[in-house]
Amino acid sequence: GVCPRRARSRRRSWRPPRGFEVFGTLCGSLGLTGSSLAWTAVHRVHQMEVDSTDDPHSPHFKGFLWTQFFSMHYRPQMTAVKDLVRSPFHRFLHRHYLSLQLLYATLLLIGLGPFAVVYAYLFPAAVLWNTGSLVNSAGHLWGYKNFSVKDHSRNNPLLAALTWGEGWHNNHHRHQKNSYFGHRWFELDPAGLLIKALRLRPPRRP
Repeated sequence: GVCPRRARSRRRSWRPPRGFEVFGTLCGSLGLTGSSLAWTAVHRVHQMEVDSTDDPHSPHFKGFLWTQFFSMHYRPQMTAVKDLVRSPFHRFLHRHYLSLQLLYATLLLIGLGPFAVVYAYLFPAAVLWNTGSLVNSAGHLWGYKNFSVKDHSRNNPLLAALTWGEGWHNNHHRHQKNSYFGHRWFELDPAGLLIKALRLRPPRRP
């Protein structure tokens, strides 16, 4: 794994109510993109080592195919998520990640049949995996920039439409702690609006 070279603040862009965090993380864990600890660690390393040889998501160094199909399961050191490792809930999901996938698939198979496994599990997971990966692969290759940053991140309207606003990737790299990714009037971020609607406010500064 990669040990980040540059220490940065890990203050979260927003902190949800505990019940929302548990439910949302559990649903997200069924998307076959890795546990909450693993995915967050990969993303944080990407932000700290962006578009370098140590960046697990960079298509410029890892290639498009690796970034698109395999980098979701790259395993960095857990030093990148020291704050989340303290949570018994996130440790449980990480430790039993594969067992939870098998349990969910089995319950769908027994309760609703094999088509439910495909259309309520595998197909949505494939869509999530590929659209999420496109933000890191295509989002560092094609699009425009609002900000001059020391990486290849781009804003891509098509990706933004497919990913509820995640495609405003250059904006995100410039303002990493913002929960709303849109910057210009036409850069709509539905996920950011949802956070605002739920009044999930940023935590207080220490």
